[in-house]
Amino acid sequence: PFGDELQHRIGGYPAEIQEEQMALSCERIRRGRQSDESEEPSPAIQRASKAWRLLLQIDSDPGLKMNWGDGGMLYVFIREQDARKGDFSKTVTISQTY
Repeated sequence: PFGDELQHRIGGYPAEIQEEQMALSCERIRRGRQSDESEEPSPAIQRASKAWRLLLQIDSDPGLKMNWGDGGMLYVFIREQDARKGDFSKTVTISQTY
């Protein structure tokens, strides 16, 4: 637990504000679907979601005059194979707020 500390990150695991299976959301978004948590993901989406990794997490930071929603965070994800190729054109960004 970080308390009130800022949580900017490069890589690692996301500090989620809301309970969400972010990798599944990324794969749904990549396929042009809405990120609907109530829908049971297909086996293909479940398999493909395992390739997603957190690239960058940007916290709301008053010192930098950044506020995402009501003090939320931005999460940028990339598939492992795209990161290994250096292809950052296929990232997915998710925002969460309190």
